Amino acid sequence: MSGSNGNPAACSNAPGNFLLGCGKLGFDLTQLVVAPTLSWCIGQRQGIGIAPLITAQRFKAYGLQAFAPLSQHPNRVTNGGYDLAFGLGVRIGWYAQPAPWLSLGAAYATRTYMREFDKYKGLFAEGSFDVPENFSLGLAVRPAPSVLWSLDLQRINFAGVNALGNGVLNTLTDPTGNPLGSSNGSGFNWRDSTTYRTALAYTWSPRLTLRAGFAYGKRPNDDDRNSVSLNMLAPNPLRQASVGFTWRVSDRHALHGALGHFFASTYRGPSAAIPGASEKIRPHVETLMLVWSRQF
Repeated sequence: MSGSNGNPAACSNAPGNFLLGCGKLGFDLTQLVVAPTLSWCIGQRQGIGIAPLITAQRFKAYGLQAFAPLSQHPNRVTNGGYDLAFGLGVRIGWYAQPAPWLSLGAAYATRTYMREFDKYKGLFAEGSFDVPENFSLGLAVRPAPSVLWSLDLQRINFAGVNALGNGVLNTLTDPTGNPLGSSNGSGFNWRDSTTYRTALAYTWSPRLTLRAGFAYGKRPNDDDRNSVSLNMLAPNPLRQASVGFTWRVSDRHALHGALGHFFASTYRGPSAAIPGASEKIRPHVETLMLVWSRQF
């Protein structure tokens, strides 16, 4: 509807989108992590490793004009094009093989502290989008030479990053005291989350390995605390299944591929944008990965 946007100063008489901005609504976040690793053998059956997490992020947001008046940097909230930020963290890991048929592993990654997105420091709490600390535990069992079964869990501490853990209503209920971009500004209201995964790999031939896996974890969103509105930009399905392969083209070259399917599920809760209303989301997510590797 003409003139239905929430920021006429920026949108003029344009129709409002779902979050009362104008034009297309969404964001694009790309993340690259380079992790050069140094490892040591401890005896014949275990080892440890450490890797710096050299991280780059590229981000773009559009259609969020309605949030600009609520920000401490109103001109750095939306439609700024792509912006880059860099950061650093550390991961340490442990691996052991107490028996030929059993492998164990554990890893811990610190929070990766990212620099501010200069073009969007009025959108994220603290102006940046840090990668939360996380840890993983896993085991792998080989019941036959050609079969490998694995089980692992991963815990991600989303709530420790203000941009992820702060409440959705922080700014909406107190835009003066908690403006967007401040340390207490609105976030995605995510809780710490644990994901469980199991996978099976079968060596079909010396050159071909087939894989299948399944993952389950509770959504980090706290749906009962007005999370649905903002999390329409970042949906989190509950269950995922995947299949993949590795084809060894030669002794040094290999092609890897994987297809992932997130099972659609609906989550709903009270609206942050319209008091008294409720909202629901049913995300549909598919993933595709292709990798070429060379062994030196």
